[in-house]
Amino acid sequence: MRTKPGHRMKLIIGVLLLHACLNAAWTQEKIAAISFPNLGKTDPDYLQNFLDVKTGTFPDSAQIQHDVQMLRNLQLFSDVSYSLRDTSGGQVLTFHCKELATLLPIGNLGGVTGNFWLQVGANEFNWLGQGNTL
Repeated sequence: MRTKPGHRMKLIIGVLLLHACLNAAWTQEKIAAISFPNLGKTDPDYLQNFLDVKTGTFPDSAQIQHDVQMLRNLQLFSDVSYSLRDTSGGQVLTFHCKELATLLPIGNLGGVTGNFWLQVGANEFNWLGQGNTL
């Protein structure tokens, strides 16, 4: 029994697509390290607690974008982006974070008849580099 030429071509294309998908999955490297360069005050170990992406897993762009949003939600950074770099040991995921000023001055004064008050101080929103407020 002879097969139709169109059926044979679909089968060949299907096999080639399957081969391409499997090849891409096998050649993808796992995340070997996660880094936060140029952090002045914030503790990188503290930031690791908010990440879903872990070392030893395959990079997933949706999961990495979720982690970028989680870092933005901490309100410690004005901008957060990421990059993936291939190395001999695997991929290195780097989060580029621009820290905000977290030590802000407090100054207030006011009063009513017979009562005057003055408030001077500072408020720290990233005390000990772990998002604590002092």
